[in-house]
Amino acid sequence: PPRSTLFPYTTLFRSIYVNQFPQSPALLAQAREAADTALRLRPDLGEAYLAQGYYHYRGLLDFDGGLDWFNQALQRLPNNADVLASIAYIERRQGKWVESTAHLEQAIALDPRNTSTLSGLVLNYQSLRQYRKALDVADRALAVAPKDDDLIVGKAKIYLLMGDYEAAERLLEPLRLQPAQPGIFLEQVKLLINQRHFAEAISRLEAAANNPPPTLADRRVALDLFLGIAHIFDGHPEAAQAPCE
Repeated sequence: PPRSTLFPYTTLFRSIYVNQFPQSPALLAQAREAADTALRLRPDLGEAYLAQGYYHYRGLLDFDGGLDWFNQALQRLPNNADVLASIAYIERRQGKWVESTAHLEQAIALDPRNTSTLSGLVLNYQSLRQYRKALDVADRALAVAPKDDDLIVGKAKIYLLMGDYEAAERLLEPLRLQPAQPGIFLEQVKLLINQRHFAEAISRLEAAANNPPPTLADRRVALDLFLGIAHIFDGHPEAAQAPCE
């Protein structure tokens, strides 16, 4: 079959399993069938090996197996940014920071407007405490999508880690404080805690915990954790007992 015919097979895994919640064994089985079908129909196709890599990496958390499949995909798709980025994400989880960063930089050189990969490189530099480099890459991503809330929050995170709360607030303040967007909400709560506005943080967290929107359901641990921390810093460790438990 032509490459275009196999496109649904090679992308089905990400669409039905990685990006769907809740994940289930049934969806994972479908993902494996899709990846196996792509490889059976066109064993010469690099995208078929990429699909196998996604299945092992994202579906099974088999980092070594996923890396092997991605490297086989790279042999067939040497200039594919998705392959290079996928290799980088596994290497990051294996603690191979130098290799991971190099592969992300290669991926961005091939696809310089990919904000997802740019965000991945931001996280690498941020985790390595190379904050100035992280800010530079964050600005490159925002130049592509200046109104992307996730990118704005990502840059604010860097300032939070640097202890520059004023810069973080300038980025986060214009974004509405709403639990329906957990990425924004949790960073805004972190900022309140870091600024020692404990009562406001507690109020926001308790409201979200008492009536969590669906998007926050899988972040309940984070809600309870931050609520406990806020109570402790506010001088009321007894109130922190329940959320921390």
